[in-house]
Amino acid sequence: MVLAGAGDAALAARVAGALGPHYRVDEVIGRGGFAIVFRVRDLRLDRDVAAKTLHPELAAHRELADRFRQEVLTAARLNHPNIVPIYFVSDEPAATYVMPLIEGETLAARLRREGQLPMAVALGILRDVAGALDYAHDAGIIHRDVKPDNVVIESRTGRSLLMDFGIAKALAGDTVVTASGVVVGTPHYMSPEQIAGEGPVDRRSDVYSLGVMTYEMLAGGPPFEGATAAAVFALHAAERAPALRDRRPDVKEAVAAVIDRALAKLPAERMDSAGALRDALERAHGRVSLRRSGEAVIERQPADDMRLFRSVGTARGSAVVALRDANDLGAMAEAVNAAMASTHAAIERLDISAALEHVMALASRRDDPRPAFRQAPRDALRRLATDLDAIDMLAGAWRGGNEDVQGGVEQALSALLPDVAPALVEVAARSKSAEFVLLADRVGAIDGRTAEWLARHASAAVAQAFGVALRESTRPGRTIEQWLGMLARHPHPAVRALAVDTAGIHGGAVGERIARLLIADREATPRRAAIAALGASRRPGVLPDLASLLEHGDVEDRCAAAAALGALGLSEAVPVLDRVFARRRLLRAERGPVQRAAARALAALPMGLGRDSLARLRDDADGEVRAIARSVE
Repeated sequence: MVLAGAGDAALAARVAGALGPHYRVDEVIGRGGFAIVFRVRDLRLDRDVAAKTLHPELAAHRELADRFRQEVLTAARLNHPNIVPIYFVSDEPAATYVMPLIEGETLAARLRREGQLPMAVALGILRDVAGALDYAHDAGIIHRDVKPDNVVIESRTGRSLLMDFGIAKALAGDTVVTASGVVVGTPHYMSPEQIAGEGPVDRRSDVYSLGVMTYEMLAGGPPFEGATAAAVFALHAAERAPALRDRRPDVKEAVAAVIDRALAKLPAERMDSAGALRDALERAHGRVSLRRSGEAVIERQPADDMRLFRSVGTARGSAVVALRDANDLGAMAEAVNAAMASTHAAIERLDISAALEHVMALASRRDDPRPAFRQAPRDALRRLATDLDAIDMLAGAWRGGNEDVQGGVEQALSALLPDVAPALVEVAARSKSAEFVLLADRVGAIDGRTAEWLARHASAAVAQAFGVALRESTRPGRTIEQWLGMLARHPHPAVRALAVDTAGIHGGAVGERIARLLIADREATPRRAAIAALGASRRPGVLPDLASLLEHGDVEDRCAAAAALGALGLSEAVPVLDRVFARRRLLRAERGPVQRAAARALAALPMGLGRDSLARLRDDADGEVRAIARSVE
């Protein structure tokens, strides 16, 4: 047991007593404003889990501890692929509860490391969290503490999971300070109505917090900062959020307007759901997600209809009921066979709801506390995982389904890992479908070796599908960079161009480093895509490279360099672009195109950085340059 001191040891002993003999408390792995998290070994199922318990000084408040336990029990009803589930709640008033130990990091940790996130990544995280919130809201549960610290990004899939539902409600009204000096509550993300403590707090409060979190993902920091919690509260209550485009000029005005609406002080002026915020932001961004639902395979299920996510105990099918109730090995074998037959029948008639129901029912018995009962479900799931017809059907349902269906398919496929990985990747490669590659990524079916196989695939179409899918992957930047680096070495120039274009969408260090691999490519298409990616990186270190490219090379490369300087969005780009107009010995072939590209780049610079230079070009000899200059007020 790895514990910091006597206090931790005493608390660990209390947690061990609350959980019972089937759990072994190993070490402290996290501390927050209201709770401490332990790594715990589940001895029956031979797996590591996490146990969260109230700080002792909070648990000493009996009324608060009772409310905390009640909220945990309420949150335990939620079962959604983007919500961290609660496995077990202790009987003691302090309500220690057990949840999965997720290999990954919080969104807060990622933001501290990477700062501003690429728009595609921010949208991907938003989609996951919005789906979780809509599901909870439909069940009548308001989160009240949506913030980056409560979003966990799973390493092997990049999927975002929301945790700690209802905890803020349990602790509301208590001005308790923990031993570490942290006030319970998170002022940077609280809605004005939460701060005021007047009137009902509904789903629109979570929309406000989600808007703050989205602002932070794009800007690199929350909209309001202050020396004290009271100062931050006052800003949320009365001040308009600072303009997002002042901190992230490459964000479209329409995107900034959507976030402004989500941050409206009055609930009635915001979107009425997290999904509405997500949809509005995607429309404003103008890039259709690969996860965008097509025709729904089944109608959207309300949150209290557990057919999709909670199969065991609420299922309709007799095979599922038999699986749930099987209490001897003979009954288990019969129930598994019946469930397999029902699953195949559902696949043949394209009944996705029934198929998911039976897969999840089998998965629930695979983790039976009695080892002898696990083998038959595990064998059945292994057979399903290698059935290409079944995987084809599930993948097709994901591509055509609504958010609920997509979440259910991802949950089912995750339950079939690791055996399903080869079949799912084969389906993706055979269909050359970027959507299916993204699905494989989101359920954890792609590891480093598989990524290399896809990136170097002899079929350019397969490699391109991989590159397109990476545009929306929410894996850590270092993983995306590694995989794009493999793709950038593909023999086909179109694949290399796609790799660097995808790197440009991710921007930052990823965009810069992958672009440098291809900036001298022998083929024009990947080379010019690399030039564009340097600009999209928005990193000052690429300025000398773009300045050199603007001076040398063929006309098309120089025009691309000018456009990249405009996209770079830095004041230092202005004198570099000005030099194009100071040169007197331009060749006739390059005089018009290069100067026009430079003028367009000056006009593209944010916050009017190129305005003075354009003012000097209003009487330029080139009519198109004059028109560009005069179009900027």
